Amino acid sequence: MFSNFSYFLLLFFFISSSFSQTEEIDLPISFFKNNRDDLRNKLPEKSFVILFSNPIRNRSNDVNFYFHQDPNFYYLTGYKEPNSALIITSEKILINGILTNEVIYVQPKDKVKEMWNGKRLGVEKSRQKLGIETVYSNLDFEDLDLSFDSFNKVCFTNDLLNKTDISVADGDLNDLKQHFKDFI
Repeated sequence: MFSNFSYFLLLFFFISSSFSQTEEIDLPISFFKNNRDDLRNKLPEKSFVILFSNPIRNRSNDVNFYFHQDPNFYYLTGYKEPNSALIITSEKILINGILTNEVIYVQPKDKVKEMWNGKRLGVEKSRQKLGIETVYSNLDFEDLDLSFDSFNKVCFTNDLLNKTDISVADGDLNDLKQHFKDFI
């Protein structure tokens, strides 16, 4: 009944569906929350940390390497998707009108992109599965309403100034980093 090509297509869709970036989170939410709390307790007074997820790296033309999250980002969030940013502050502050000490910016749901690149958690499911109450779309990162004058110290990774991870999609990691550099 099925031709060899049909079996190949069936096998391809089965295998490709198993490579979704949003696999279930491996550890309990409390593990990641405790890690964020430990980091927060070690921060100097009036300071914050900003971390960015790993970028999607291009292998050749339209083929990307398999995405692997930055270990530090994963250790604090459990989030396995690219194009994200995490802000952790030493004290609760107002960010976009919400009193919080942590906020994560994630990829929004997009049915077309998810069809090709795997399912995304989006804002609502990220709030539920990551245990971070303040979650925004990464497209809202440029509207970040945060005054840096109130901080004594800003901590971020050295790769913030690295230009090798540039891609062209809206809301990608380079856009997030550029908006942050514009703030500073």
